[in-house]
Amino acid sequence: MPWYAASVIEYVELIDEPQEEYSVWENVYLFHADDADAAQALAEKHGHESSAGASEGMTFNGKPARLVFGGVRKLISCAPNPFPFKPGASPEVETIENGVEATYSSFLVSSKADLDALVRGEPVRVLYEE
Repeated sequence: MPWYAASVIEYVELIDEPQEEYSVWENVYLFHADDADAAQALAEKHGHESSAGASEGMTFNGKPARLVFGGVRKLISCAPNPFPFKPGASPEVETIENGVEATYSSFLVSSKADLDALVRGEPVRVLYEE
């Protein structure tokens, strides 16, 4: 049974307040499932339950709010063996181990300075690609 990494989007919605901006979180969860459809269903169930549980009594910037499950943005099959082409390595191994690529993101930055800032963990504008 393969492993899947699901990028789950949740966002803050103010209760009874107008809203122009949304704080968004993308959480990546691992699921062991028979196939991509089953992993998708598990990720959606987890997202709904996680958001509902976190919303009780929630405030955001002092205002009543709720955490909303936005959806599963991306589902990726994880390669269980990080070095399948290494001599003697078996690509059939289905255990998750150090070095496994769980997920990835692809985006563009507009300059080397922005790239350097991104690497340092500083805020920078990016064009998120799929």
